[in-house]
Amino acid sequence: MCQNDFVKIKLLETPVLAFIGGLLIRIYLVVRMPVWLDEKFTVKLLDHQLLQIVSGNLDSTHPPGYYVLLKLWSFISTNTSWLRLSTLLLYFFNFLLLYQIGKIFLGKKVGQLLVFTYAFSGYFLIFDWQFRMYTGLTTFILFSLYLFHGKLTTKKILASFMVNLAGLFFDYGFIIYFLPLLVWAWSSVFGKEKNNIVVRAITISTSFLMYLSIWGPHFVNHFKKGLSGIEWVKYFSNPLFFIPYFLGSHFQIIFSFIFFGLVAYGIFSNTFRKISKPSNLLLFISLTSLVTSLLISWLFVPFFHVRSLQIVGITVLFCYAKALSNLFNRNKILAYLIISIFIINAVIIMNRLPILPGEFLISLP
Repeated sequence: MCQNDFVKIKLLETPVLAFIGGLLIRIYLVVRMPVWLDEKFTVKLLDHQLLQIVSGNLDSTHPPGYYVLLKLWSFISTNTSWLRLSTLLLYFFNFLLLYQIGKIFLGKKVGQLLVFTYAFSGYFLIFDWQFRMYTGLTTFILFSLYLFHGKLTTKKILASFMVNLAGLFFDYGFIIYFLPLLVWAWSSVFGKEKNNIVVRAITISTSFLMYLSIWGPHFVNHFKKGLSGIEWVKYFSNPLFFIPYFLGSHFQIIFSFIFFGLVAYGIFSNTFRKISKPSNLLLFISLTSLVTSLLISWLFVPFFHVRSLQIVGITVLFCYAKALSNLFNRNKILAYLIISIFIINAVIIMNRLPILPGEFLISLP
């Protein structure tokens, strides 16, 4: 697939009803949810000059990239609905990117189911209405994955470098995805394809050194202070909390069992068993990110953050989509039943979120 294919997407080629259904839920939350604590902090930060925001000194817990983007967006208006509209646009981009990546990785049918699971995902519903960096973090991860696949060209290498660098400055959660990606890229240098090994090794090494030289100083200057701002996450590294959170079922225990079974079915079916490089890439990055974050949090300092591990949520969607694809081939009634459970779960969260936001790590001022 050529790079121009993404640009040529027509909306009618995607599951429009799923997109509209997910959009309506998100619009409801945009209107219904009050400004929460982190959004209130964001509004105060936007009162500063653009150059002050670019410096990164106003919030050590997050790099300045998202705030710069939102500051530019706020030149038109600082109204809450307008600021949240920026996130709805990112939802649209994520939908299209996921559809393309799904088709590339596992075929068109899985791509259609993938965007359905995203539209009604209980995990991503928590982010896709608020003006914070999490939906945009998903966008950068998906764009990076899209560019990572396929034959490398000079243009693609340059585009990947710019996207990954922008992602590192957008949110620290991108690091958790990016470092395992580099490890995978290095391992692929010595894979079955023996052509241009030296060139590929030099390209990856040079890129990594450039990332360090450009982004590294900012990270070093803010790392220690930034960690002090996320000490609260140590209370949410319990598997009984974060597994349902990633599954998108939260406190719906029955749904948690169903969704966990669906993930297991997706993994142990031909999603990863056929040694599909793209699928294994997702699983490798997710497990590495999850395990590393948990070990750091349990052994050293609080580091595990369910909001920042978007790559885990994305991989869960892939497992859902592949499992549903297999079910449609084996038992359509069961597949449609699970489809309906996804929708019911999304509606439950849509109604529960404004009433009990604390269940979803959202604190009202």
